[in-house]
Amino acid sequence: MTSAKSTCYNKTIFSFLLLLYGIGDPAYAHKYTYYKGKENDINLQAIIVSGRIKDAETGELVQGVNVVVKGTATGTISNYSGVYRISISDNNAVLVFSAVNYLTQEVQVNGRVNIDIVLQIKPNSLGEIVMVSKKELQLPVQ
Repeated sequence: MTSAKSTCYNKTIFSFLLLLYGIGDPAYAHKYTYYKGKENDINLQAIIVSGRIKDAETGELVQGVNVVVKGTATGTISNYSGVYRISISDNNAVLVFSAVNYLTQEVQVNGRVNIDIVLQIKPNSLGEIVMVSKKELQLPVQ
């Protein structure tokens, strides 16, 4: 008879081997991680939060948006379809969304697993490029 702890370790090793050979899901590997406490073992599950990021004006999906768990080094970037997926360990974590020409937005997870974001364009961000000079080059005709 195997104990629950032994079964959990076996699942962790199995999921790691699947990841090693490229056929596993990273979310599954985090699901069965054990951390040893003082009195008894505590099973902490990683939570996968995902969603789509849209432009407020056009409604188009935005790629290349940085998504970071506030106060940590955990982060990801939205893909070409404007979709992000990030693993967090705290239901009350705060996600920070930032991108060039958009206002930074902070959202508390509050136990949600699907969070869609609408990013606002920074005021005057499109008018920041200024032409300093213009010179025409004329070549002699031969």
